[in-house]
Amino acid sequence: MITNFNLYEIDSFFDKKKLNKKPEFLYHLTSGENFNKIIKNGLSVKSSIYHQFVQGIYLTDSMYIASTYKFEKENCHIIEIHFNKLNSRYMKPDDWELFQIIDDDWEDIKEYFDIFRMNERDKQIIWETLDYRHSLYICEQLIYTRNIPSNLFSNVYDEIEIEKMLNLK
Repeated sequence: MITNFNLYEIDSFFDKKKLNKKPEFLYHLTSGENFNKIIKNGLSVKSSIYHQFVQGIYLTDSMYIASTYKFEKENCHIIEIHFNKLNSRYMKPDDWELFQIIDDDWEDIKEYFDIFRMNERDKQIIWETLDYRHSLYICEQLIYTRNIPSNLFSNVYDEIEIEKMLNLK
């Protein structure tokens, strides 16, 4: 069980310049079935089986990563939002991919946190200590815990535009 660690020690694992760099845009993928409602009403915080510690809207600073969540969804769109139009107080670390990537790729942090012996409460303590910057650095994703009105959308890309931009075809 985790009893003590400090954020300054954790920050030593990160390149400070990259950690503090704010992306220009964040992206969210949505399926066609939700698209018209989202364009009209914006993105809403809702309950999901994927949320472990907080309810929110999953966002990424990578259009490519957003596109990988398509799975079997039809007629997907990626919504682009200017980072600076969102309030960073409501940005939290991703609670799904973050630990997967730490476990797979971040040996120093994994050893520091002793991930192999962590229980869910330990993960929650770590999640509460880290901020969205760590999450963007590690997994390029975060959770936004407030609704995002559609007037904050910078752009919306359909599947054809996404494929062109990412050179997928």
